[in-house]
Amino acid sequence: MCKLELGRGSGPESCDIAQSTVARNDVRRNAFLAREIEAHRRELESAVKSAGLAYECRTVLGKPAESLIAYANDVKPDLILMGSPRPKGCAGIRSRMQLDALVAALDTPLLVIPRPA
Repeated sequence: MCKLELGRGSGPESCDIAQSTVARNDVRRNAFLAREIEAHRRELESAVKSAGLAYECRTVLGKPAESLIAYANDVKPDLILMGSPRPKGCAGIRSRMQLDALVAALDTPLLVIPRPA
């Protein structure tokens, strides 16, 4: 059921167009996000391997806080490292994660790494 209100047209065809546009935007956003994640993964993998450390990279699409909580409950890590939110004006997708809710729900210590200047 479509609950979008559109400025033009009121028939089901207007709703279909709006849903189609939303779907295309989601595909573009997910493709951009996948490329960004892969670039960061490659950079991290290189640094981790050169330090002789082991790590796991798992990508999950969903609400960031819920996904991270589920992952932490599944894996039971000793520590979670997370980058700080991207400031306005920086290229890329900004997360809207609520850190207070995340910290309250995690049983694992969380270390938020500041963004490099």
